[in-house]
Amino acid sequence: FLAFSEAIADSILALRPLYECHGVAVRWASLVLDHPHLVQRGISDVLSGKKYLESEVRRMGLDVFPTHANFSLLRVGKELTQGLSERLLERGFCIKSGFSGVPLASCIRVSSAPVPVMKRFASALCESLIDLQQGTLPPPPHGVQDSYPALRPGEVA
Repeated sequence: FLAFSEAIADSILALRPLYECHGVAVRWASLVLDHPHLVQRGISDVLSGKKYLESEVRRMGLDVFPTHANFSLLRVGKELTQGLSERLLERGFCIKSGFSGVPLASCIRVSSAPVPVMKRFASALCESLIDLQQGTLPPPPHGVQDSYPALRPGEVA
């Protein structure tokens, strides 16, 4: 991050169109290109996290649509998408929900991250499903608590 006064920001924006890259972004890209192993390690970390999450979600009894992207599509049931989105946001995770087309209307979209983040997300997802089961909304998919006993609210498997 960079911090500077509003006057300096106005001056910088006046010198170039908004669609061009600024010097910091160009320098950062240059450094990344000089160290491709860092990019590969980052990709590997994110793919490992995605694989971990998908495994844990299946243990919870949820379906996962296969993707080749940097996100996972979890089928949770249309009646749960909004409630899960709200409860996960309360726990610090912003997900995409509210899809209108079939079959995505029953899904949430979760961006991939390294394993430590996905462990926290899996815990938050389990807690959120349990909250919904105990609330007024329909219960989570069959077997969430039974098939995923190792992950109790507040714990990470």
